[in-house]
Amino acid sequence: MNSDPVISGIILSDLVIREWATGKLSLIGCFNLYNVPGFPFQVPPFFVTVMITNIKGKFEKPKTVTVRFEDPSNACVLANMSSQMNAPSDYNFTGVEVLELPFPLFSFFISHAGNYSIDVIIDGEKVGSRKIAVMSTTAQHPPNQKQ
Repeated sequence: MNSDPVISGIILSDLVIREWATGKLSLIGCFNLYNVPGFPFQVPPFFVTVMITNIKGKFEKPKTVTVRFEDPSNACVLANMSSQMNAPSDYNFTGVEVLELPFPLFSFFISHAGNYSIDVIIDGEKVGSRKIAVMSTTAQHPPNQKQ
């Protein structure tokens, strides 16, 4: 691989299914934030699907890809998962391919509201990131709706 990978997307979902025959992904229950009743909050298992593009050339060796859920207020890593990214040695990437890599993150606790970070790291180098807000909710209804 002789180019810098680009993260073209980071999607959070409750479930990911890869179709056997086509390789297509079905992302079930996509979300962008957590509204939680209180803290500490136990995050249920979910998936982080990373789309990687701008890969050119051949893989000389597998690349380690890590997804990390971090609290930027104290640099505490709350969850992470790593996997190997590989391709047949004779495949020559042109730069337009998009590799879709789903990562399961298992249950963990969040202690306070805030903006958290989901980082993508390839072979020790951070190549992409997105934020996820974690907010506290109340049981109040909007004023113009019935209770």
